Amino acid sequence: MKLESFEIQNFRCISETKCFVSPRITVLAGKNESGKTTILNAVERLNGKIKFTDADRPSTPSNEKPTEIRFNFLLDEKEKELLLEQTEINPADIPNEINIKISNEIQGYDITGPSIDRLRKEILQSVENERKLINESIKSMKEIIAKGGSRLNLKEIEPTLESKTVIENSQQLASMQIALSQQPGVYAGISAPMIQEGINKIKPILEAYQRIESITNKIIKMIPNVVLFESFEEKLPSEVPYAEIIDTNTLNSKHKLVGDFLTLFEVDVQGLGKDDTRLRAKITSKANKISSDIFGTHWHQDPIEVEIGYDNPKVTFFIKDQGKDHPFKPEERSKGLQWYLAFFARLKAQGVKKNNLILVDEPALYLHSKAQEDVLNTLEELADDNQVIFTTHSPYLIDPNKLERVRLVKKDTETNYSKIENNINKGGDYETLTPIITAIGLDIVKGLSFAKKSNIVLEGISDYYYVQAMKLYLKEKEGYEFPDDVAFIPCVGQSKVGAVTSILIGYGLDYKIVLDKKGTIKNYNKLIKDGIDTNKIIRIGDNEDQSIEDLFSEEDLNKYQLKSDQQDSKTLISKKFYQTIEIGKDEGFSTETLQRFRSLFDSLKDGLTTTE
Repeated sequence: MKLESFEIQNFRCISETKCFVSPRITVLAGKNESGKTTILNAVERLNGKIKFTDADRPSTPSNEKPTEIRFNFLLDEKEKELLLEQTEINPADIPNEINIKISNEIQGYDITGPSIDRLRKEILQSVENERKLINESIKSMKEIIAKGGSRLNLKEIEPTLESKTVIENSQQLASMQIALSQQPGVYAGISAPMIQEGINKIKPILEAYQRIESITNKIIKMIPNVVLFESFEEKLPSEVPYAEIIDTNTLNSKHKLVGDFLTLFEVDVQGLGKDDTRLRAKITSKANKISSDIFGTHWHQDPIEVEIGYDNPKVTFFIKDQGKDHPFKPEERSKGLQWYLAFFARLKAQGVKKNNLILVDEPALYLHSKAQEDVLNTLEELADDNQVIFTTHSPYLIDPNKLERVRLVKKDTETNYSKIENNINKGGDYETLTPIITAIGLDIVKGLSFAKKSNIVLEGISDYYYVQAMKLYLKEKEGYEFPDDVAFIPCVGQSKVGAVTSILIGYGLDYKIVLDKKGTIKNYNKLIKDGIDTNKIIRIGDNEDQSIEDLFSEEDLNKYQLKSDQQDSKTLISKKFYQTIEIGKDEGFSTETLQRFRSLFDSLKDGLTTTE
């Protein structure tokens, strides 16, 4: 089952919030103390191993509702077929949605939703006639007993076939049958055939309940294994007594990280302790080969390998730089590398099991930017067979090309409750949005080239994405050609335009400047005062209150939802707009919009030094 969304109610610093989950990776981005870890703690409760306590409830809950977490899952076709075994129901007739609720008021899982509700309905309808018949029998027996001044505990069965009623009735009828065989007349007026008839009538009801129970148990087994990684502080030791490794309980309690490495490197622990030196050499050689392959692929800083050995009575671990002979003890390497080894082994060893819901709290805090990219690649690889949710405030763990999987976590300043914002285009303050905006800026930097003869200097990131998107659209859909050897350079606000332009002039490079008319008159006058030719500056708009967004018609502004008064939101909106054009999911543009952008590009390339 794939998790589609979850809702948290009255849990610690959260009153009520909902998060839509991406199929592969969901990023919870927010500043410190925003409530990101609390969200992971709530989701972890799905594993059923942690009980709710009074500490889980807010100190001053905003309502009287219970503490509960609700999960919405989607079944795949194979899972639906498994649930429908021994039924005649067509899988196509069953919805995919399953809802699972856990709460401080219930034991275990409360399973509902379109899928299970439809299955229950089908099963209940199939025994509705039998239910009415057994209720008639129960009513008759109770009336007979009542005339003698006694009572029966048999209860009429409700249409929903409550498990307690069905099972208790079945058990009581069986007990009555035994009692009557041992002491005839114990139930005055009720004969053995009457009881047998009741047993026969309740049997299909009991079987129907058992089918519902079987389907419920199958759903519970389909719930992903939830694994929370709050920290990776355990360090790989340089040696461990073999007796502690061979003892599974000791290994799991004292040396979890060692166990992860042994799993990851496919080490035959039993064989490692045998007297056969050739077998031991074969085991360690295989493990070291796997280690070299793994870390040569995933750790791109200075390729390493973890070397496993056996020095009776100890298992040893060393770290070597690939291609070098000198081994180091793990504790002799940097804290960042030690953290990454723990992170990688723990997640990869767990990920081998597949169908996990992997929760990671603030990964890669000790690592520099390039190493954080390795961490993100590891998480991407895990997401091939698992769903991953991780928290971060690092721009290097946010893929600017996959902003649809980012969720903002923020704390309401008035209520002090945390909340998840699923739409990053709204609701985020500057500090919360900073890592996302930075990630977008870093992505642009990767593609920038300052060595071209001709350059277009733009005010900011949103201008860059709008211009690039429309240039791409006009070329692919309208056949409009703009020289490829012209670089577009975004500044961080209009105040930086002069400094960037000075660098271009200093290197003898040709340029043009694009400014909004809105709010730029002072900077425009300063550029002219500093000697910039007015022919080099293109101001967008028909009046002093217009910007680049005004090149779009009102129709297109609404169609692509491009309106925003906040600069941070403009950056996110423009990035999303560019991605829409890049993957060809646009809905076309009005003639007015196309003419305005053509006119802008004509003005930009007019007089520029190009090779085309």
